[in-house]
Amino acid sequence: MATFTVTQSNPKREKIYLYPEGDLSSCTEWTAHGESQNWACVDEDKDSPDYTTTYVSMASDVEVKDMYELPNAYINGTIDYVKIYTRVRTSIAPPPNLEYYMIVNSDSVCANENLSSNQDLTTGWAKKSYLWKDNPDTGTTWTSNEIDTMSIGIKGKSEAKTVEKSYTHWPSANNSIGILYEYPASTAHYLAVGDSTSNWVYEYALGASTHEDFYELPNQTTETGTISSITVFAELKGYTAEIKLRDAVPNELTSGTINLVDWTYKWKSHTFSTAPDGGAWTWAKWDALKVGIKLSISVDTSYTYCRKLYVVINMENENRTAEIDVTQCYAEVAYTPSTCTCTLNKPEIVSTNHSRNVKMINFWNGDREVYDLNRSGKSLVLKGREWGNCDTTTETFTFNTYDTNEVWQFNPERMVDGTPLNFATSWTADDTQLLTSSTASDVNYSSCGNITKVEIYFVGADAQMQPIFNTTEGSMYPNAYTWYDITNDSAAPNIWSWTDVKNLDIRMHADFEAPFQAECGIVYVRVTYKHNAPCCRILCVRDMARNGATVDIAGLNPTYFNGTYHIRQFGWKKISEKPEHYEWILSLEDNEA
Repeated sequence: MATFTVTQSNPKREKIYLYPEGDLSSCTEWTAHGESQNWACVDEDKDSPDYTTTYVSMASDVEVKDMYELPNAYINGTIDYVKIYTRVRTSIAPPPNLEYYMIVNSDSVCANENLSSNQDLTTGWAKKSYLWKDNPDTGTTWTSNEIDTMSIGIKGKSEAKTVEKSYTHWPSANNSIGILYEYPASTAHYLAVGDSTSNWVYEYALGASTHEDFYELPNQTTETGTISSITVFAELKGYTAEIKLRDAVPNELTSGTINLVDWTYKWKSHTFSTAPDGGAWTWAKWDALKVGIKLSISVDTSYTYCRKLYVVINMENENRTAEIDVTQCYAEVAYTPSTCTCTLNKPEIVSTNHSRNVKMINFWNGDREVYDLNRSGKSLVLKGREWGNCDTTTETFTFNTYDTNEVWQFNPERMVDGTPLNFATSWTADDTQLLTSSTASDVNYSSCGNITKVEIYFVGADAQMQPIFNTTEGSMYPNAYTWYDITNDSAAPNIWSWTDVKNLDIRMHADFEAPFQAECGIVYVRVTYKHNAPCCRILCVRDMARNGATVDIAGLNPTYFNGTYHIRQFGWKKISEKPEHYEWILSLEDNEA
């Protein structure tokens, strides 16, 4: 069957977000809240932080850090940058020497860290971010494999500072009312002096007059600490006033006469260092406290007003260490997909629309003129079918990373340098080295490719291979220079996927017996799979359409259908399973004027 191609030659930048899925081994020093594991406290979606439901915190005068493992991304393209985001706050105003950094490394080793700049924090939750265009471990562009081995985290250091703390309360109810008037009329007096500029209480008479109100205050609930004094604030105008406190006995304290002599509102205050009984303040005395205002007028002054009245509890200064709280930590990876070409069977139906914008003018004498303004659009709709058998292909990959905590005795890096005869060696019986990923992680195969066989092979001597399937150990394979089929290993997946291939680890066992040393220069994994299935061709175009690609069409007849288009829509339906058979429709538009 003849075919044509759809090529995405200038793919748009895409972004993916990676969220913690585990704590990096021996690298969690912050305190978890709401979850038992630190990573689970900061793994919320970027748009859905849960703030104080789950978070990690620290309050230490030495640096402490948390590092988190991320899922594999399997990016096929050029990585433009990595950007780390956190959502963070402090429990009190930050002290001068507080430090907070975001961390990234590309090898998931706790001791290795690349720090952001020191971030300025506040007591409100704020999103902080830092961008690494290149991998700071290598100084070069990030690779897909480095993204898959990347870990991220946070680091902080705090210090103690003197904190001035106070609580503010407004009157909560009337206690005893003596002041003659209120505005608006019938307003409860404790509300008239509340947090509003449109209410007030006032004293009015033709001659001298003095009256006072007392109001209830809220009892202690969440407040803590030692009370040093009470300050009462009042907004007043008129003749004279007094600010008063009273307890349940009743004992009273007064500010003394406050002379106003002013017809504009002014704030007045008085601080009471002792309770009404003459002793030190306690929370029990606060709970029994009433606040009062006394308004007076003279023969010559007809009004005295109180528009606002509130109380501030002044606390003794505390020496506190600022706590840093973090509720989110995630990575944004921006990349430009690799140029991609999809192949489809030639369409059975091709339809076009080359409509144009025109304007017609009718004149009074019966003449008319028509103007061709521009082309409104050029669309191309293709309809076709995909069916047929799959092709079989074999791909071979090499293992290229290893766990630095599990290595052979000598030159372990040689096992992953891609040079078969450059050997890592060991003279220790049953020494082991764990290989953690292969070059399969650097490619992006369609998930619909049907894997039929997976094999492993190594170059060396006196060693054995053991595949690890998602942390489950497989069988031992003893000989060098031999391809071993592990497709149906007792620990292997029932149906292999490309994710299984990318997650495959190999543990190399040194089978040392004197006088020979164990050697290993390279380890291969070979994958046989079916591809070019109809579903693969359909999914190839689907992925282009998903990001609204601009594509080049080639191979159509007549050739004037070929050209550069924008994908408007791609749809398909499955006709049968065996043989695999799809119908599809591809809608394209050339927006050239």
